[in-house]
Amino acid sequence: QMPKSPKLNLNILLHTLLFVAFCVIFHIDLFLYINCKVLIMNPFKKLLGQTAIYGLPSILGRFLNYCLVFLHTNIFVTSNYGVQNYFYAIAAFMAVVLTYGMETAYFRYTSLSDNKDRVFSTAQYSLYFTTIPILILLIVFAPQIASFLGYPNNEDYVVWFALMLSFDALCAIPFARLRVQNKALKFASLKFFNI
Repeated sequence: QMPKSPKLNLNILLHTLLFVAFCVIFHIDLFLYINCKVLIMNPFKKLLGQTAIYGLPSILGRFLNYCLVFLHTNIFVTSNYGVQNYFYAIAAFMAVVLTYGMETAYFRYTSLSDNKDRVFSTAQYSLYFTTIPILILLIVFAPQIASFLGYPNNEDYVVWFALMLSFDALCAIPFARLRVQNKALKFASLKFFNI
């Protein structure tokens, strides 16, 4: 039988090359977008360009997650990887709960209001007043939450996911503000940093 390590190295090498190719293509597209920005006069082309820039951080994050699956499944014990996926499934639901539609409300009321700064501060303070107490409760009761979920030895996962979700919730309105202000490149660069 062949040892597992050559196959592992080949998989990691192939996926690393795919990732590097994706990054090179993205940088070329970003370079062309920045240098051709003046030439884009058609509103449809502008919309298409901004949609691509707003969507690229999300696509890159998913692609990076795909590349890391091969690394994680070969390094982590299978049961630990399953626990991590279980927590990510809960996190997807909790992300929606923590922002409770405030991003959509911000978009709506910004378009209707003359005082956009007040709409921003109201939405942001609302998220502060709900997210921070929930974060504190999740950290304080992390052992009980981990036991309730069936993973009493993984209370550190509860704390880490609480911190990540809280940070994402508190960043939702500033990212929405960048979209309202049509600052697509700043939005994309901050989202890439957030990954």
